[in-house]
Amino acid sequence: EKAFYWYKKAAENGDKEAQFNLWVCYKEGIGVKKDEVKASYWYQKAVQQRFSNAQYRPGFFYKIGKGVKEVL
Repeated sequence: EKAFYWYKKAAENGDKEAQFNLWVCYKEGIGVKKDEVKASYWYQKAVQQRFSNAQYRPGFFYKIGKGVKEVL
């Protein structure tokens, strides 16, 4: 919970790594209740700032088939 507090403070001040970490916290429910809407918000903020860990995730999820719909 302390880590979440500091991630949130840093993320609100524009820290892209903290924004990515908030995505993880909200997505997994670490230190906070799971919230897909808030997770998505912080993920997009990290991507917009070109945080590399956030940018490669969509391709990774497509590769492993997690969180994406199969199109035949």
